[in-house]
Amino acid sequence: TVVHYVDYRFTPKIYNDDGAAVACFNGDTTIRIWVNPTPGIYVNASDSVLCNGDTTILTVRNPNIPIRGNWMYDLEVTADSEITGYTGDLTGVITPSLTEILTNSDTIVHRVWYHFTPRITPDDMGIECGNPRDTTIVIWVNPTPEIRVSSDTVICTGETVDISIRNPNDPIYGAWRYDLDVSAEPEIGGERASDIDLAFISISETLTNSDSVAHYVDYTFTPKIYNHGGLVPPCTNGDTTIRIWVNPTPQIRVSADTVLCNGETSTIAVRNPNTSVHGTWVYDLVVTAESEIDGERSSGNGLTLTLIPETLTNSDTVVHFVQYHFTPRVIPEDGGLDCGSGRDTTITIWVNPTPEIRVIADTVICNGETASITVRNPNNPIRGTWRYDMVVTADPEISGEIADQIGVTTPSYSETLTNSDTVAHKVEYLFTPWIYPDDFGADCGNTDDTLITIWVNPTARIAVTAPDTVVCTDEDVSFNIRNPNQSINGEWKYNLVVDYGAHISGLGIGGEYTAGDTYLQDHLVNHDSVAHAVSYLYTPRITPGDMGLDCGAGLDTIIWIWVNPTPEIRVNIADTVICNEDFINLFVRNPNIPVMGDWEYNLTVDYGTNITGDNIGGEYDAADVVLTDQLINHDTIYHFVDYTFTPRISPIVLGPDCENGIDTTIRVWVNPTPAIRVRAQDSIICNGEPAIIEVFNPNAFLNGQWEYNLFVNPDPQISGSRLSIDGITDTLLIDLLVNNDTIVHKVEYTFTPTKTPDPDICAGGNDTTIVIWVNPTPEVRVTVSDTVLCDGDDVRLDLRNPNVPIRGDWQGELEIIAEPGITGVSSWIQPFTDDAFWEYNLGNTDNVARSVTFIFRPRILDEFGDWCNNGIDTTIVVWVNPVPDILVTATDTLICNEEMAEFKVESLNPYVRGEWYYALDVDPDFEISGARGNSIYPVDSVLIQDLLINNDTIAHKVTYHFIPRIGPSDFEGDCENGRDTLITIWVNPTPRIFVDFPDTIFCNNDTAVISV
Repeated sequence: TVVHYVDYRFTPKIYNDDGAAVACFNGDTTIRIWVNPTPGIYVNASDSVLCNGDTTILTVRNPNIPIRGNWMYDLEVTADSEITGYTGDLTGVITPSLTEILTNSDTIVHRVWYHFTPRITPDDMGIECGNPRDTTIVIWVNPTPEIRVSSDTVICTGETVDISIRNPNDPIYGAWRYDLDVSAEPEIGGERASDIDLAFISISETLTNSDSVAHYVDYTFTPKIYNHGGLVPPCTNGDTTIRIWVNPTPQIRVSADTVLCNGETSTIAVRNPNTSVHGTWVYDLVVTAESEIDGERSSGNGLTLTLIPETLTNSDTVVHFVQYHFTPRVIPEDGGLDCGSGRDTTITIWVNPTPEIRVIADTVICNGETASITVRNPNNPIRGTWRYDMVVTADPEISGEIADQIGVTTPSYSETLTNSDTVAHKVEYLFTPWIYPDDFGADCGNTDDTLITIWVNPTARIAVTAPDTVVCTDEDVSFNIRNPNQSINGEWKYNLVVDYGAHISGLGIGGEYTAGDTYLQDHLVNHDSVAHAVSYLYTPRITPGDMGLDCGAGLDTIIWIWVNPTPEIRVNIADTVICNEDFINLFVRNPNIPVMGDWEYNLTVDYGTNITGDNIGGEYDAADVVLTDQLINHDTIYHFVDYTFTPRISPIVLGPDCENGIDTTIRVWVNPTPAIRVRAQDSIICNGEPAIIEVFNPNAFLNGQWEYNLFVNPDPQISGSRLSIDGITDTLLIDLLVNNDTIVHKVEYTFTPTKTPDPDICAGGNDTTIVIWVNPTPEVRVTVSDTVLCDGDDVRLDLRNPNVPIRGDWQGELEIIAEPGITGVSSWIQPFTDDAFWEYNLGNTDNVARSVTFIFRPRILDEFGDWCNNGIDTTIVVWVNPVPDILVTATDTLICNEEMAEFKVESLNPYVRGEWYYALDVDPDFEISGARGNSIYPVDSVLIQDLLINNDTIAHKVTYHFIPRIGPSDFEGDCENGRDTLITIWVNPTPRIFVDFPDTIFCNNDTAVISV
């Protein structure tokens, strides 16, 4: 395993060609060949089976010592994908040991292969020694010990729980086991003892809980892996604990008031003695009530109510009960089966009936009669004792009633009662039954009281009134019948007997009537020409409400009615056709003489919607025999008026008038006043537009012809209107109107309608005037502060409306057009509606003049929403000169004395609005002469030359300051914000030298000193 060698010794010799036996030789040469061994390697792992995260040390030893060359090895590592922490591949290393901390991310065993390949590199730089003896080490890494445990974690007491255990670490390199630690609360029984090194896959535990609340058992599982060979300690990492809760036997505590009055509330108090359980404590409630009980809740499951208020009613007259059966249970929180077999509790609640009483009596009697009252107890059996109170309340007009009774059981009473009034009165007997419960609770009140009312009717009476005792013939007569015995117990009635006599006929309304017949009506006709009377005899009585004998002996009443004849009238008029605003006379005569009262008449005038008069309609008496009216027709066509005369008789008793007389109607026709209708298609027009007027004849005359006169009155500024004219019938007028002013003007057209006489004349026509307004041509007045600006200058534009006044709104729009390079305003369109101004600070980023165009477009919107778009536009152009700029080039900025300083000047603003020029400020040092003075130069001064003289012996300078400017073409202030140029010209002095020779004649070998 180590290097060894072979020596090759060469001894040269020469055999002379003379055949001498002894050769010539002189010294040997030895070659030693070293033979390295086959490369070998020894590798040892401190542990070949690891727990997850453990460390193994791979020790590497070189068996080839000594050798000729360098021993080294290559390492190739191959690991399962679940393994991390291993060293990567190595090449040509001599590392004596590798420390590997290996982690397994899986639940089963995995491995790493370490493949070591040794090699020797000879020290003579020859080929490496091959055919090595490889060594492979396999390291197994067990997973972290784990365990899977499942179980029902909440059970009922006495139940069996199965705990399932599963080993997730399969396969492994070794043996998987677990330790079990069991820890139970003292109230739990049935749990197993703790143990170690178990491999069971299931455990069954039957657990009991001796308490009334939940308790638990903790099962702690500690998994471990004994590596291959059973080495101790095993691999461990973490416990798994299962806590199993054991719920107690379900119990319940219930209390309640067990004897109630009808309609009372018993609050059932429910208490949970199992206050700490794992799950939900509930109870099932079965409610069983007798059929006569109402108000009990329905049965229910899974309830948790702690207070159950039960308001129970008993519909019977005897006692009944409700049973409440409570069964507690626990619903485990893990969704398992409920814990049943709870300790049941039953509560019975008795409900007494509402105390009642049965009373029978004669409830309606006549004055002075006797009523019998019988009393009975319907509540039998009950839980207690039944009694009643009786309270007697009589109207003051009643006498003979019994006194109040308290806590009695008297079965009957006899009452003889009298009524001293004219209406029915009563005695009330209020019976209040009670039950005194046998559990000594509060008395059962809220009773069904019984109120017996005995009515004592009065002596029967009647009251009759007639609204009118004198009526017209063929009219209705009415009677109001009032029962003065309004408050009775029974039926009030009356009998009517009618005597019409020989001259009057009626409906024959005599007969029997009830209290509901409070209004009777008869229709009477007088067949004579004079008044006659009818008699009506009323007799009252009372029929008791209990079907007893009538209470008679009522007092009679008689009513007399008089009947007048039919009213009539006679009317005459001289003329039934008149002109507008004429007068008429109406002549009236009374043909009804004599009557029972006053003969009168009513005049109703129907003027219609177009006629007005003196409104003579109204009430008149027999003395008003002539009536006068003036009629006015407000329409354009003829209309009529109807005069309707209605006679009547006012009875002497001041009752309703007899208005069933025979009417008479007189009709009068009224011609209209001549009229005209004129309509302008547009009363406000634009300048130069036509005025169009339509003329209509609204009149319908009985006779004659319609025409009109036209008077035209234009303002002086208006041209194009027609001349005035009379007696025309044109229906369409068109005038092209021109307004020569800047404000609105008008033309007035006055139309006067007339009617030719044929045969009569109805005059008085009304004029109609049409005003046509002519708006001016829309214009604007614009002033601008400056039309040629420097860069950064302000400009203001003032807008004024010259069209004031007008008919409508003066407005328009301003369009702004800005050339490229302009700043401070953008191209856009904005409206204006009145005098206005705009201010802008305008800049020019270009090197030439740029403009902004402001176009003002006025127009007029008249009052009817029509536009006059024929306005005169106004355009303002504002020029913005650029920043003055200049290019100055000096031929040389450093010159000799008395040389020419030369500058070439060029304007960088090829186009401006105005004159580009520049100012030159020259600042020479005191020692310099020949420089020009400060001055102004035009654009064509492109060459500046100065012959500069330096009068000193050192360099001096001249500063030339070129300032470009623009003089605007509108002769406003110059643009002096130019970009100036400053050039400095240095002038060297005339070259000079000073040489001093102290001595100009020397002796031989003397030294000459020259001062320069």
